[in-house]
Amino acid sequence: MAKNPCSRNPGMFDFNRSVRFLNSSEFVEEPFHGYPLEQIVLCIDRRTPTLSPPSPNVPSRHCLIDYIKDPLRILVTESLSFNPLNEFFICEIADGFRFPGHNTFKDNIWHPTSADDIFDYISDLREYPERSPNLAQLDLTDLLYPISTVMADAYEFTTLRLILILSDSRKVPDLDLEQLHQLKNRGLIIDVVNLTQAVALDGPSPPLQLFQVEKFLKNLSDNHEVIPSYYFRPSTVEEAKKAFERLSVHPFLRLGK
Repeated sequence: MAKNPCSRNPGMFDFNRSVRFLNSSEFVEEPFHGYPLEQIVLCIDRRTPTLSPPSPNVPSRHCLIDYIKDPLRILVTESLSFNPLNEFFICEIADGFRFPGHNTFKDNIWHPTSADDIFDYISDLREYPERSPNLAQLDLTDLLYPISTVMADAYEFTTLRLILILSDSRKVPDLDLEQLHQLKNRGLIIDVVNLTQAVALDGPSPPLQLFQVEKFLKNLSDNHEVIPSYYFRPSTVEEAKKAFERLSVHPFLRLGK
């Protein structure tokens, strides 16, 4: 595996502390076009104090930009050294994830080492239904803003894949089609895994909330001129695992690339 060039200089951002490489054998059956495939997963847990606004008057977007901008810039601009295809993931974790004592968090970033780690993470959702009133109120626009500022200076052949995990029907991301269109031209792909019914932490969702979720998913899937995407609607956690498995085995071939 290629070494991180940033680790040679102690004064530079410590990339290895924020992301972990995943062996291609854990996700993909065969190399793509004969190139060695390295996939990077950076999962942002937006419940942490780092991402929470210090006061109601301070937008959480500023906290998010400060938190993600440097590691994201390294991912986008230096990824060719690690990954010839410039294919990597950024997973944004929805509000419903809460795991007291879970040992996969380091420096407020989740380090999955295999697909099983992702499956186990999803399987444990029902065990911790508590929610903190201090959750950072971030929407999709908040997440895409620092991504757009970094990708504006990225290589033209860079592709960034964002997997949105919806676990709370009360927290439907805002959808800015104009911004998504700009990011799509810069190489952004969005997939959505809808777990709002599979997890059901708060019981059955009201019809209005379900309508908002479906509207969001339909806008993403129907606006192919805006962004290519697809999503799964598993009804159980077991089906959610299979959905992740399908995402992992086909990281970009199914997206028309």
